[in-house]
Parts: sequence; structure tokens; C-alpha cells
Amino acid sequence: MRAWRTWQRTPPPVDNFRQGADELPAWQIEGDLDHLCTWIYGLGSALFEGRRCNFARMAAEDLGELWRIELELERLPVPEKEKRKYRKYIALTRLLLDEIIRCQSAGHDQAEPTHRHNGTHAS
Repeated sequence: MRAWRTWQRTPPPVDNFRQGADELPAWQIEGDLDHLCTWIYGLGSALFEGRRCNFARMAAEDLGELWRIELELERLPVPEKEKRKYRKYIALTRLLLDEIIRCQSAGHDQAEPTHRHNGTHAS
């Protein structure tokens, strides 16, 4: 799954959240993205491990959460350049979730697993 490998190799833009910089306008967005990417990592891992569940439904719910985060991002008083880094990660995440939905819909419950390189391992 190409989207999985690309997503894993792309660090999420959540450094301010992880460093506790809660005075910054995008801190909550980063927190939401951090939580979501940890959840999605677990979702993708479960898919690759061959666990049986409704991955398409869960990925669709995550798409809804991603949409909410994106709408919130657009309301923030942050420079356009800063918004672009979040949009890029949101777009990659959306591609991954779409691929998870297609994969399960096509009956491909398993794919080649890889290890996450961006430090967002599920705990």
C-alpha cells in the first residue's frame, strides 16, 4: 500500500503540541492531528496484521474527523505558509484513509507491513 508507506515516512506537523507550546494558535490542531495519527497507525497496523473488523467504517469516521480538523485550521489566525504544512499532512492522511477504504472494499484485508518512521507509534 503506497499511501501507507508515504504516510509513515512523513512526520506529522505536531512538534509544538508535543513540546507543550499551548500558547500557539495551532496547538489544538496539532493535538488533534497527533491523536488521530496515533489512532490511524493502529488502524493500519491492525489491517496489516489481518485482524477482522470494519476498517472501511472506521476509516470513514476518521475522514470525518480529518474534515473537522481542516475546517478548524482554516479559522485559525496563522500565516498561510504555516497552514500549508498542516494541509499537506491532512492530504496525505486523507489519501491513506481512502486507500484503506478501497483496500477493504476490494477484499484485500492484508498488505505488506512496514514500520512507522515518524515517531507516532501507537502506545
